Amino acid sequence: IGVEIISRNGNHSRNQGRKFALGGVSPMADQNWPNLAAMFYEQVDAYGDRPFLWAKREGTYKPLSWGDVAARVTPLARGLLQTGIKPGDRVVLVSENRPAWLIADIAIMAIGAITVPAYTTNTVADHLHVLKDSSAKGVIVFNRRLAQSLIPAAEQCDTTEFVVALYPPEDQTARGIDVYP
Repeated sequence: IGVEIISRNGNHSRNQGRKFALGGVSPMADQNWPNLAAMFYEQVDAYGDRPFLWAKREGTYKPLSWGDVAARVTPLARGLLQTGIKPGDRVVLVSENRPAWLIADIAIMAIGAITVPAYTTNTVADHLHVLKDSSAKGVIVFNRRLAQSLIPAAEQCDTTEFVVALYPPEDQTARGIDVYP
């Protein structure tokens, strides 16, 4: 199936004659977003309550609207700013493929920081390498299992100041790093 893109200035790009559903105009044809976070927030304004992401809960996929996602991105971005994250700082993100990964990624980008994705299969040594090599200032991790190998690595890394854990480890003994729930 081909696509025909007709921009607002009348330029055509033809590929087997199929048009987009939005009046023949690519929804992103003439946009000048400075970054993905700006694009996201403009889409939130445009699509508000429409479904954006789907999450499986109790065996059923439930929608998260654009507005729902923005309501999660914004406080996380503000929280990252409160921890001292600045534009250009690196934040490691450790999560399975889930809506929360994208929410965290957008929050990181929204404040001008840089997402450093890490494998969920990383060992403590692997995480330590990623943290040191990227000079990550912070980490976001999404479950106790992943936090078990991540937090010991973060404690050993001089540049890493904090971990945001959606589900912090049950063992909350004194650590050499701040762990925020």
